[in-house]
Amino acid sequence: MKYPEQKLDPKWITGESKIDNSKLVKWLESFGDFLAKSGDTEAKPITTTQIRKFFW
Repeated sequence: MKYPEQKLDPKWITGESKIDNSKLVKWLESFGDFLAKSGDTEAKPITTTQIRKFFW
């Protein structure tokens, strides 16, 4: 599965930008799907790249 188009906005964390709950929920759902779905039936641990992309 492709990494979600919308990335985590660092301004959400720093408080520079007000969090729009609808956008945040959409982002969380898409990122959760990205982490949960894989081509295999077994779940794989997330990679360091996925963790880095999560925080970037």
